Amino acid sequence: MIGEQYTGIITGFKSALAVICIAVSLFLLSPWIAYARLPSSLKSPIEAKGPLSALRACLNEIATGAKTSTRGYELYSKNGQSFAMLNMNFRPQVILPPEHVRWLVTQPEDILSHAKASDDADALGYIWPLFDASALHSFSKVLQNDLTRNVTQTERDVLEEVQHIMDELVGQTECWKEVNMVQVFERIMYQATQRVYVGLPLCRDTTYMGYVKGYAHSLGTAMVLAAQLTPWPLRQVTALLAGLPVYYYVLQVRSYLSPLFKERMKRLKAKEGTKDNLKGEPRNLITWMSNGVLSGIGPKSVSPSEMVTWLGILALLPTDNLWTTCTNVLLDLLSSESEHAYLHTIREEAKTVFASSKESGKPVSHGLHHIDSAIRESLRMNSLSPRSLHRQVVRRGGVVLPDGQKVPTGTWLCVLSGNIQRDEDYYEDAQAYKPFRFVPKLVESGSDKAPLLPLTNEKYLTFGYGRHACPGRWFSFQVMKIVIAYILVNYDIQPLEKRPDNIVFADLNIPHLSHIIRIKRMA
Repeated sequence: MIGEQYTGIITGFKSALAVICIAVSLFLLSPWIAYARLPSSLKSPIEAKGPLSALRACLNEIATGAKTSTRGYELYSKNGQSFAMLNMNFRPQVILPPEHVRWLVTQPEDILSHAKASDDADALGYIWPLFDASALHSFSKVLQNDLTRNVTQTERDVLEEVQHIMDELVGQTECWKEVNMVQVFERIMYQATQRVYVGLPLCRDTTYMGYVKGYAHSLGTAMVLAAQLTPWPLRQVTALLAGLPVYYYVLQVRSYLSPLFKERMKRLKAKEGTKDNLKGEPRNLITWMSNGVLSGIGPKSVSPSEMVTWLGILALLPTDNLWTTCTNVLLDLLSSESEHAYLHTIREEAKTVFASSKESGKPVSHGLHHIDSAIRESLRMNSLSPRSLHRQVVRRGGVVLPDGQKVPTGTWLCVLSGNIQRDEDYYEDAQAYKPFRFVPKLVESGSDKAPLLPLTNEKYLTFGYGRHACPGRWFSFQVMKIVIAYILVNYDIQPLEKRPDNIVFADLNIPHLSHIIRIKRMA
């Protein structure tokens, strides 16, 4: 009897071991299996001649991805050819050359899907298994319409928050003070945008703001871990584990915002049928999203808790990009100041614009051409992500690329936006930092109502391009211009001897978090 029990245990152990061995083998073979689906005629800068070399290429991508993709850009993209790359997530990606950008963004959704690529690239469906991606895409219209349309009306609120924070962090005395640049910009950007999203007094509530930052940081971390750094067979497990802090913070944020949404929707619903149902309501994103729901945007049945989730993804999460960009802009300017009077030119223009705005009532941000150009240039030089315009082939039978290569269903496509924006074929002295590079075009295209120079085109892809470009790009850009203008007009900052290198990790390119600058209030 005992012998039979031992025999059963041993048999079960052998079966389990066999299953584990098969699972591990399939896991290790998965990058090669996916790579082998691509046409053999498709070029690649990596050596992936078998399962082990494909696995090694995926693992090397985390450290050498930018170098490898740049080599592919020089070898193939510059010659109008597509090429293949392997990623840390074990899924290959086909990189299209710059000439194919317009073709890529004009393909119908049932051929090349932006939604499918975004959902996969963000891993939101894995972090939140019941996540409604279609509702999120619907609510992006609120950013495109209401938030963008009300940009000029929110300037005063943003300026008030910047002044409030700078007075608190730096003080009003004319003495030099050392501050952490990242911490200053992070505080400003979160609080200033929250002033527009939820209004006073909540945007100055330290407990609430702590939850907002925790939510944005934890969600961003979970997305990077699950989407970029985890092989796709393990993505669901990683997403659920990395999402645990997200669930905690979203519950805390909901405890503050759900009652606001509920109360705002109740008031707006009572005003339905009136000439102006928004009259007397706070000009913030809570109001505009609530009005959007009542106007039929998104699903027919929606709860305040769900609205908080969408607000978090659409508005709170991108805030980290704002302070990252502002840090890059100031680092670029401060490290170039010894040779050029960039700060003086920007400061004098901003002083003039602030003074004229008080008299005319025109928006400050519309006249800040030199700051506008400096932000564009820093984004050109320091792309937050080296790849953009992600699409997934969804057409049955695959699709033929403009260069004749046929790729199967499920293939990821994109372009190397970082390399395009540093290409001498498209920008004169492309490797040189020229903060006023875009000023002539800004002045030429400007008007009394708003600057008309687009933030996106086929060779400037920081905010995407085409119908799926970042919906909140104008608002984000205006906020950054106002913040930098206020700081440079009211504060003196000591130049840097050298531009500190950014942290480049996988597809991330961000400044170090410990930059200390010396700053004082100007007389």
